[in-house]
Amino acid sequence: MASPPTSLHDLPTELILDICDFLALDALLALKLTSPRLNNVIRLDARRWQGPLSTCTQRAIRNHLKPSLVEAGYRHCTLCNASYPLSMFSTSSSPACLPIKLTAMPHDVVQLPPNMCAWHVGRLARVVRTHASGRNEWVARPDKMCMHCGSIQAWAKCGCQCESCSLWPVTTYTRHLNNSHECKKFVFWNDGARTTENGACRIWVRETCWDPGK
Repeated sequence: MASPPTSLHDLPTELILDICDFLALDALLALKLTSPRLNNVIRLDARRWQGPLSTCTQRAIRNHLKPSLVEAGYRHCTLCNASYPLSMFSTSSSPACLPIKLTAMPHDVVQLPPNMCAWHVGRLARVVRTHASGRNEWVARPDKMCMHCGSIQAWAKCGCQCESCSLWPVTTYTRHLNNSHECKKFVFWNDGARTTENGACRIWVRETCWDPGK
């Protein structure tokens, strides 16, 4: 008979303490506050708190310790450090996305990391100017976003330089542009029906162009 799966909470004290030796200070505090048992088992060594703490570590610790003031029907955005209605965490609420016309329900057009509001869709896209005979296309690539500063790692390395900065997988969109009349503006959209090989909704881009002949 297979034994039931073991959770972190049920691990022997010695093993929990070994794990704690590898955790950053804010992660250690987060684990300590998870349950009464872990709160009793985990001790905060004052010697580890003697040195200066990075800005990201201080921010994470403040978020762990302060009581949640988020009202029902709202969620806290990690990057904005503010609370918004739940509908703002569906990317159809972003000015950079066109919602599906067949539904008034909030939904995702592109995917953002959890607890990141629709105002940050623009972080996933950029326009790169090329020469006259250069590339002229959209390219989607997997990348990672820093959950503390919002940096896309392939575009601008995270400036936080600390253990507290978690990286989340995202899909980024780059518009290589070799002229001055295309892609004055753009919005993402999907019709919710056409899918890629892995079953995800296919994303389209609608561009606003300028006709130099008019």
